[in-house]
Amino acid sequence: MLLAGDIGGTKAMLALFTERSARFERRYVSRDFADFESMLARFLGEAAGAMRAAPGVEAACFGFAGPVEGERVRVTNLPWIVDAPGLCSRFGFDRARLLNDFAAAA
Repeated sequence: MLLAGDIGGTKAMLALFTERSARFERRYVSRDFADFESMLARFLGEAAGAMRAAPGVEAACFGFAGPVEGERVRVTNLPWIVDAPGLCSRFGFDRARLLNDFAAAA
């Protein structure tokens, strides 16, 4: 399963996909969370409840409002710093990619 997200200073949209379709989607107010990891933990918990099983996320890709340097992003208008290897370690993803949101849209 693929986890994708569009993460901005105002709102964030997260979704789980199989090869054929979207399986679970949520929208959150970004400022309601102290950090991205808290938001992601809530999303994955809600997905597990709705799908009646923990989603087996193989890969994740997120477009962030902010400059991406290597595998790290500092989110504009939020005190969040997100690290791709840290996400993989905490959530058990095989791989994670962080993109600037404009680059992701292109």
